[in-house]
Amino acid sequence: TRKLSASQLGDWGTAISGHAMRLLEQGLEAPEALEDVDEIVLAGVSLLAIGLEKRRRAEARGD
Repeated sequence: TRKLSASQLGDWGTAISGHAMRLLEQGLEAPEALEDVDEIVLAGVSLLAIGLEKRRRAEARGD
């Protein structure tokens, strides 16, 4: 199991945000406010971090 640094999670957030912006440029319907995209990306990265931490704990317990 590889540990992820805050920097790596930040890089993922940047990549996800960039991808979301490209989708918007291609005609995906935009949220009411562009800030919503940032909130969605931050929520997604947070859920990813939580999921990775839960998996790490489960592996440590031998589940």
